[in-house]
Amino acid sequence: MKEINLLLMGDSAVGKTSLLNRLFDDTFETNNLKTIQPITKSKYFVKYDKKINYIDTPANLINVKKKILNADVYFLVYDVTNQKTIDNLESYIKQIYESNDNPNLYIIGNKNENMDDIVKAHDIANKYDAKYFTISSKTRSGINELFSSLIIKSN
Repeated sequence: MKEINLLLMGDSAVGKTSLLNRLFDDTFETNNLKTIQPITKSKYFVKYDKKINYIDTPANLINVKKKILNADVYFLVYDVTNQKTIDNLESYIKQIYESNDNPNLYIIGNKNENMDDIVKAHDIANKYDAKYFTISSKTRSGINELFSSLIIKSN
């Protein structure tokens, strides 16, 4: 069995918890509570013989260095309707690079059901050789592609 340690980072209210709920439990809550401390969970995917251990971090988590060191994959989540959440991505990336000089980065734009207001982070993804997805935890748009990249295509 292969284990993958996944760390989610991003600003408050970008949908990190909603993404996890949709990706791993296929559920969506319209009123998630704000994450105030790291949440650690695991899920085993029998079909792929892979176990994902994931940590949902609050936006204001000060000491993430130990969690960064233990991660195999990093999901950096932003809100496609909020430019400030893109502007803050590089601060998370810098924290990761302080502990890992070759991270497996995913930059994920959430809330793409609001396509009229979408802003993209392609340049940041290209700069750091990160995988790039836009998704909607609410409508499931892009979720299968993200799951495939994380679970099916990983070694």
